[in-house]
Amino acid sequence: MSQYAIQNPTTKKVLKRGYEPVRVWLGGWYGGWRVKTGRKWQYIYVISTGTLKKFKVNDKKKVKLL
Repeated sequence: MSQYAIQNPTTKKVLKRGYEPVRVWLGGWYGGWRVKTGRKWQYIYVISTGTLKKFKVNDKKKVKLL
């Protein structure tokens, strides 16, 4: 289990832990939360795969806020 995983995740639990809930395009829209944002890359934990994915910060087409 990843250190960023939340058991039975809800928007309230995600916000309480300091993460930002997002939707990610991976051949379909999937829910997750933004774990870390740098100058060029953002790291997002995707619930369905249980992994951390890396996207460019200005990639507005693939990452949307809830």
